[in-house]
Amino acid sequence: MVKYKEFELITVAYDEYEFHPSFASKMTSQLTESGSKLLEEPIANCVCVLFINEDKVIFNSNGNGFLTGMVIDWSSFGRDVTVKWSSSVKKNVLPSDNVEDIDITFSWSEDFPVSSLKIGSKKKTKVVDTTSYPFVVEYSGYLETDVSFEISVSKNKSDDNSQILKNTFNKAICNWNDLKRTNGEFINYLGEFKKIRGKYKVHIDLGNGGHQAIDYILNTLAVECVDFIEKIIIKQS
Repeated sequence: MVKYKEFELITVAYDEYEFHPSFASKMTSQLTESGSKLLEEPIANCVCVLFINEDKVIFNSNGNGFLTGMVIDWSSFGRDVTVKWSSSVKKNVLPSDNVEDIDITFSWSEDFPVSSLKIGSKKKTKVVDTTSYPFVVEYSGYLETDVSFEISVSKNKSDDNSQILKNTFNKAICNWNDLKRTNGEFINYLGEFKKIRGKYKVHIDLGNGGHQAIDYILNTLAVECVDFIEKIIIKQS
């Protein structure tokens, strides 16, 4: 698993556009500040690297510049983003320009994935998701390889759901491993299901699957077990 000490900007030298040190410096500092405001915590808790893609700069009619890139979280999972900048000068400002004495503003665009980045925050916090799935999902703390699922089911269900849950988890993991066989993102282990005080608990070794693997399991549960799951809490084991 790749680890970085803090959030940093990695730029690419283009054939047409090469980053000037002043452009890269202002871009990094302003995106760090604006990203922290959007996330409501230091961006370095959620993002370790911003890669800028080898794409040409796009300008709109107002002279605002746009570049596409990818933010990498602490589980090494990347998400596509768009970076925007605007300035008071009456021309298109390129990454190769010296902007030391130019009033220029950098910001994240609407595709900055606030919710999914907060779920993977290194800050020991609680994130509650009530919209992505037909049941409530709560993430506690920063999730790495070994995690536990705690599943609450409807009280009006009198039958034992442990076998259904076990079969669904096995199905999700087998399908995931088949899909990811070529790049080694295997889920390595599924523990024994236990029923404790009316809740089902199981430990999983996600291997290199990270949050993508968690999302895949949750989506499978949303299809197979939607009629009795009420809430799932996911914690670091």
